[in-house]
Amino acid sequence: MKSEEASPRFVKTRGELCQILGVAAGTHFLWVGRGAPRKGPKGWDVEATKQWRLEHLKASHEKKDGIRDESTQQRFLKAQMLQKEAQAELAHLKLQIERRDFVAKTEIQEWDLARNAVVRRGLLAFVRSLPPLLVGLDQRQMEPVIKRRVNELLERFAKM
Repeated sequence: MKSEEASPRFVKTRGELCQILGVAAGTHFLWVGRGAPRKGPKGWDVEATKQWRLEHLKASHEKKDGIRDESTQQRFLKAQMLQKEAQAELAHLKLQIERRDFVAKTEIQEWDLARNAVVRRGLLAFVRSLPPLLVGLDQRQMEPVIKRRVNELLERFAKM
């Protein structure tokens, strides 16, 4: 007589194990991360995984002192509270946008492009206008002239 078992003791692939257990591969992957038996030299141990699952399910429903976790009603109320907080935060953000407390990304990009153009023009003009101012000056005399021109440029850029 041949004895028939519902499932083999070991299987070669995670897919086979998940099919026997009736769970998705992603679920089993999470279980392994939480301490479920890993694949051994003989393969995945079906019985050890079933045992771990039973112990884990029991532990997840009870706290260490034997008191049940919060009720479904408590979790529902907590979820409602979190939803209302998120809705309030969203309404606050919309109000800030209406008040123009936030600036659109495109406005910042346009402003940045305009500022960069002014800086570029100013630096190119600096290169053209500086040499005539330095003709005939020694190094000590050039420094204050250069500083004055640089400060003028910086002031113009700061006004933007």
